[in-house]
Amino acid sequence: MTGYILVVVQDPERLLHKIKVPPNLLVIKQTSVRKAFQMALHVIPAVVLTEHYLPDGEGLNLGLALKNYPCLQHVPIILLGMDDLLYHDQSLGITRYLPAHARPSQINQVLREVLAGQDSRQLVSA
Repeated sequence: MTGYILVVVQDPERLLHKIKVPPNLLVIKQTSVRKAFQMALHVIPAVVLTEHYLPDGEGLNLGLALKNYPCLQHVPIILLGMDDLLYHDQSLGITRYLPAHARPSQINQVLREVLAGQDSRQLVSA
């Protein structure tokens, strides 16, 4: 299965240099919440990896916006930079939260887990 990972962070190259993107995913890099939302509508990514604070908005708002569209409701969203446990609420549209200074190995592990969960959901619905 080939799909897309939408990476929405201030410095995508820096993050992508540290983590391992599965070979079956093509990377789409964005630094803007607005542009990332438009891109998500266009490609329907397998997963979104976003920072909480971005120059033109918050990753949390991106998650909420994506969950308002039926074609995007299933897309898992991993939010980096959310250290406050008060916000760890599934109703906000975020699948997994990671602290701002998560180690690359933590990000890789969560990415694998989220994608594995998505594969199992697809098998159940098939």
